[in-house]
Parts: sequence; C-alpha cells; structure tokens
Amino acid sequence: MAIAECDRLGPELFRRKYGFGPARTYFLKYEGKQYDSKAIAGVAHGYQYPIKGPLTAGEFTGGRLYFDAGGRLVKIGFEVATMERPEGDWTLHEYDVTVKAYFECLRLKLAGKEFDRGGIQNSVAQAIGQTRGAVDNEFQRIDGILREAELPSLNDSPKTDWQELLRYIVLDPLAPHYEVFEMSVRGLEAVPADSAIVSVPFLDTTTLDEARDTSSLMAVRVDFSRRDAANRDLGRAGEEWVFEFERSRLTDGGRPDLAEKVRWTSRDDGDGLGYDIESFELDGAPLYIEVKTTNQGIAAPFYLSATELQVSENRGEAFRLFRVFNLSSSPKAFIVPGPLSKHLRMKPVAYIALPVSA
Repeated sequence: MAIAECDRLGPELFRRKYGFGPARTYFLKYEGKQYDSKAIAGVAHGYQYPIKGPLTAGEFTGGRLYFDAGGRLVKIGFEVATMERPEGDWTLHEYDVTVKAYFECLRLKLAGKEFDRGGIQNSVAQAIGQTRGAVDNEFQRIDGILREAELPSLNDSPKTDWQELLRYIVLDPLAPHYEVFEMSVRGLEAVPADSAIVSVPFLDTTTLDEARDTSSLMAVRVDFSRRDAANRDLGRAGEEWVFEFERSRLTDGGRPDLAEKVRWTSRDDGDGLGYDIESFELDGAPLYIEVKTTNQGIAAPFYLSATELQVSENRGEAFRLFRVFNLSSSPKAFIVPGPLSKHLRMKPVAYIALPVSA
C-alpha cells in the first residue's frame, strides 16, 4: 500500500508528505520501477501498524544491515539495488503462488471436498521453477505457521524453520486468502457427541495481556478474536452446534419433552438478551447459554459484551458459556458456568466515550 501511495502521489510529493529525503544508494525495485527504500519502509510501517503510525526519518536508518530499511526489505523478499537476497531464500512471487495454492487446498478441505495435493504442488513447482519437494516443504512450513497461531491447517507434518517473508504473507489480514480463517463448516456432525465437551483449560494468562498490548507488533496486526466476534456466519454455526448438542443431551438423559422446548433465542428472538440458547437441566431447571465460537484452538481468547457479563451475574449458576473451538476442523467445546466474573480473567479493551466540558 505504501508503494501504491507513492505511485499515486509521485516520489517527490510522497517524500515531502512523510519527511524523507531521496535515496542515494539503496533503491527498492518493484515491477520495473525504483523507489526510495527508506521512505517506503517507514510509510509501510504505518499501514501495517496503524496505532503506531509511519516511522519518521530519524527513527531508523536506511542501510543494508538486518535492522536497517534496506536489510529488512530484502529479508521479507523485496529486491533492493546493490543488495543480494540471502542464498536459498524464496522470492515474494514464489511465495505468493505457493500460499495461494495452499489456501485453495485448505478451502476445499474445510468444505469437505477432495483435492489433488500432488497435482496442485506440481502446478506450483512448474509455475515458479521449483521442485515439487521444495513446494511440499513450504506447505509444511505454512502448516507450522498456522499451527502456532492456532488456526486451521492441512495438518500434515509442520515445519518450524520458515522464512520471515512466508509468515508475513500467511498471516496478512488484508490478503485474499484470509477469508478461509472465517469459514464456517457445512455438514458439521448433526448431533455433537459427549466427547466433544472437554474440561475448562487453565491457561497462561500472559497471552491475555499480549492480546491487546499495542507494543506487540503481531497483536496489533492480527487480532483473530476480534475477527471471530465480527463473523456472523461463524457465530451462527457454533450456536447451531450447541443447540443440537443440548437437544441430544436432554433426549439421551430421558427428557425428550424438554429437548423439544430448547430454544435458539438469538435466531428466533434476535440478539441482545445476553445469551443465545434457552435450555434445561434434566430436572427441568432453566439454563441460559451464551456461545462463543472460533476456528482457532482452545487457548484463543474471546470477547464478552457488558450485557453478557451482567446476565451471567443475574442468572448465576443457571448461566453457561460454551466456548466452541476448532469449528472448521474438529469442533469441541468447554463450558464455563456463571457468574463469569468468578471463572474468567477479563481485561477491558474498549470504552464508549463522549466529550465533556472543561
């Protein structure tokens, strides 16, 4: 996007807008054009980390070392005049083609369709001048990146020695393939088994601090929990999964009469009640169930509204929060009873604000 802005404004106006001088040695080469590498790197930082904004000319150097602008651009796959890419590193083009193919395979897998992995890898190898074995190794490195981020993957044998450029491309939230992370699965098992319910995990809560720590670069750039909260289709699929589980639980427990009375309130009555499903204990006592769904793993944090939290306080032990995870691959859930303030560590991340008089 920084390059596109430079093309739109022209190099002189672009440099003047952001306070950079012209490059003397290290020019970024991209699609047949040359750009001031330091200016592009500084402005790109603002696009990647909007809270931090662009770097100023005095905040970093434009040289060839790893931590300089030129060095960093080469490290993530760009070509910079007078600087060579490390031997063996893949180019941006090679990774673009490979990542696109990987996510097409993943899209088909999550949709329950067959795909020809070998044929797809052969096509990629021919397109970029690599061997199929090399492409397969990169597929496994993508598996490793997604596994680390607790996102759906092809689940082969993940490798952990990936190139920094590959991780950047795979986790880029503006990339077209990113919608795969938000897929809800058609054809989930109609009646989830009891084995799909697991114990509440006791997690290292430092990950909660990192989730909204603006000094953490990846946390600012990739907020998977916020995307989960905004994904209506994903949430609806998780609610349906829990709705069917509750009906099955009551039927198997000898209360088919109560199973018939389970209500999917967020679907039938609309959102805003602070819960999604009305169900029952086997003795007929009411239950109020809120569902939080993710395609990530068990350790992913989630968002709660003020209403949901208050309802959990009001309903007490009659409230349940189902945390559904791994929805697109192998859906499971753990259950947190109310009131939630007694069972969750929570951190405020947003406020409603209005100006006041001095």
